[in-house]
Amino acid sequence: MYIRDLVANGPAFLYFINQGDNTNSQFARELSRIQGAYGPSKTKWYGVINAERSRTDSWVAEFNPSYEVLMDPELSLVQLYGVESSPALLYIGADGQIIKQWMGFSGFWLKDINKFFADVEGRTMKYIDFNKTPSTTRYGNGYFLRRSSR
Repeated sequence: MYIRDLVANGPAFLYFINQGDNTNSQFARELSRIQGAYGPSKTKWYGVINAERSRTDSWVAEFNPSYEVLMDPELSLVQLYGVESSPALLYIGADGQIIKQWMGFSGFWLKDINKFFADVEGRTMKYIDFNKTPSTTRYGNGYFLRRSSR
């Protein structure tokens, strides 16, 4: 999986999913609400899950995302972008560099994602009620990254 292929047609959102993580499950539902409010997107979205095929298929069946979910059981994209825990959402430029990132889950982040997405799409921001989401940022399970010894 090469990042240059994912952003070949322009910037893309990468949503990092730590399968089996309840915090991530809540975020996935809220992210779906944001995307649903705007309808089809001209911006590419990808889910990046740390699972093999059967668990990825189960996650896709449960959440029915509107984006392609990429398997990353070796955590190559997680390591490339230094994602420490799920949920995480990155907006990646055509050069593969991070333009904007949101780490964790809160109503504050969801409001910011909603505004940013509307701006990227060139649309008027839609009001979405995030009052039932956490008021402080929550982080899900961490990824266990291999640290290189120097």
